[in-house]
Amino acid sequence: MGDLRSAFDRSVDASKHLVPQVDDALVEAGRAIADRVDAATEDGEGQEVTKALYLLPHLMNVLREMYATPKVRLEAGIAKEAAGGKLAAVRDLRQRQAPTKKRASGS
Repeated sequence: MGDLRSAFDRSVDASKHLVPQVDDALVEAGRAIADRVDAATEDGEGQEVTKALYLLPHLMNVLREMYATPKVRLEAGIAKEAAGGKLAAVRDLRQRQAPTKKRASGS
């Protein structure tokens, strides 16, 4: 199994929105695409690799259907980004209201 297939399988495993049996075809389509891209990029050359890379937009469509892209999750209002560290601190600061004189003095 190549890197793209492994990453796809991790996305499937982490998904809370897939319904077993109902979404099996969707998952298998994604796996087939990921396998083809992995095979071409590992063993292929030139035109074969280029053709396989044209499959990536189709894989992205599968990921969107699985709610496995940040933009789709944001648009759907699910699984807000769980960033930690400095990035989360900066985002938290940006969402807070600026202090006013009244709030700052505690009046």
